[in-house]
Amino acid sequence: MPTAIVTGASGGLGSEVTSLLVERGWEVLAQYHNQPGAEKDAIWWKADFTSGAPEFEHLPHRKHIHALIHCAGTATQTRCEDAFIDDWQEAMALHLIGPAQLTNQCLPALRQAAGHVIYINSLIALTPEAEWAPYCASKAAAKAWLACLRQEEPGIVATEIFADKIDTQQRRTVLAKSSMLYEPDDYMQPEAVARVVARLLDAPPEIEPSSVMLRRSGR
Repeated sequence: MPTAIVTGASGGLGSEVTSLLVERGWEVLAQYHNQPGAEKDAIWWKADFTSGAPEFEHLPHRKHIHALIHCAGTATQTRCEDAFIDDWQEAMALHLIGPAQLTNQCLPALRQAAGHVIYINSLIALTPEAEWAPYCASKAAAKAWLACLRQEEPGIVATEIFADKIDTQQRRTVLAKSSMLYEPDDYMQPEAVARVVARLLDAPPEIEPSSVMLRRSGR
């Protein structure tokens, strides 16, 4: 049975990835921050990526990790002049420092399994947008980190998914705070993105996908 670690596993996309992998026969070590998710067949473990110095003592030990899937994230709308140091620190901690530190801890087991690291990034890392400064900067920094990891660890596959807007509760909360209208046709469904993750894990060993761009069909 292959083993996967999924971060942000109690959230919209992470929950879908977790359930799909469990359904496909994976052992899933599912990270949560506040409350475990609904998938009963996952092994849940708690960690706080927002601290800037995350601790992983609750992560079950495995000698082989076949996939590490970084889904944890937050989307906070903030103008440059309105961003406090806490906004910058939280975005960098959650989108860069936490994933990098967890990956470092898992490297021996990933090497043993010739594993696959998948990072859920955003198109906003490639084309920054106004009023999203900390989010844009942290996602762009994660892109640079993963590029370095890919070069330093040739025995591990490292893939980024640059995704357009995904329909999650977190995204709807952001829209509500900004008084923006929710248009369902503008968003990808998390279960569709989860299926892309599963297909990447099924890629033959002679193919190494480094990046994938996902946009809503018809746009």
